[in-house]
Amino acid sequence: MWGVAAFAYAVAVVNRSSLASLGPAAQEHFSIDATVLASFAVIQLIVYAAMQIPVGVLLDRFGSTALILTGGLLMMVGQVAMATVHDVSLAVLARILVGAGDACTFISVIRMLPEWFAVRQLPMLGQLTGLIGQAGQLVSVTPLAIAVDTFGWTSGFLGVAAVALLVVLLGSVVLRDHPGMGSVVERMTGRLGKVSRGAVCLGVSDSTAVPAAVGTPATEMMPSVKAERPRPPGLGFWSKVRRLLSLPGVRLAYWVHFVTPFPVNTFVLLWGTPFLMGGLGMTQAEAGAMLSLLIATGMAS
Repeated sequence: MWGVAAFAYAVAVVNRSSLASLGPAAQEHFSIDATVLASFAVIQLIVYAAMQIPVGVLLDRFGSTALILTGGLLMMVGQVAMATVHDVSLAVLARILVGAGDACTFISVIRMLPEWFAVRQLPMLGQLTGLIGQAGQLVSVTPLAIAVDTFGWTSGFLGVAAVALLVVLLGSVVLRDHPGMGSVVERMTGRLGKVSRGAVCLGVSDSTAVPAAVGTPATEMMPSVKAERPRPPGLGFWSKVRRLLSLPGVRLAYWVHFVTPFPVNTFVLLWGTPFLMGGLGMTQAEAGAMLSLLIATGMAS
């Protein structure tokens, strides 16, 4: 289950950074300059950031599996559009879909982990999930660039869309929000398989761990669309958001995540390949190797 969820996140990262080493190819395909090319990544990341709170609210209501599958479908449609359109405005719309689908994935994968694993295992699993996601960034830097160079723009991006579809298919069969819940296919057919009937949380037998929740997590301050109305004063959505932001640990986590990825994302997602090839005269292979080295260094650290 976790393997499929982590694979879904890796595919989301491939979709997020699919233009990382294809700057010159994208400029030629759409007949655009570097400014318009940068807007593709900027708009995509703005959508990704803006969707985080709405996705969190939807996650409380519909669960991890539904959000992961929705994200896969959005990314698939976006990459099919990216492969087939030539109009810049339609390409921007395609990147918006990719950004929205990407936003659905990581938080859903992390939300699923406490339902299946002991609390003491969660930090390591969270880090492993992040590392697998960075491996997806490596795929987008070199193998995807080679595929586009060999088979063409359309075939390369249709291949990315096919992998996103694979995530949807695998997720429909394998993913379950918590033990005892059937997969999407099982719920559609009305029959629970042996895996679903026998599934247990790996943390239940761990005497040192708090048993994983089989429902809404015990985070009273997290905004939820499930809250009953009328609500007592101070329990509304924005009240809960303000209470969360009042916690120093939440603010610290925000600024750490805001500052540390900034230089790498600016270089890898925006200007890396055009600068290395156009400014420093590197070949496509050399530029890809430099970006891969940057990503691999981040993974190792």
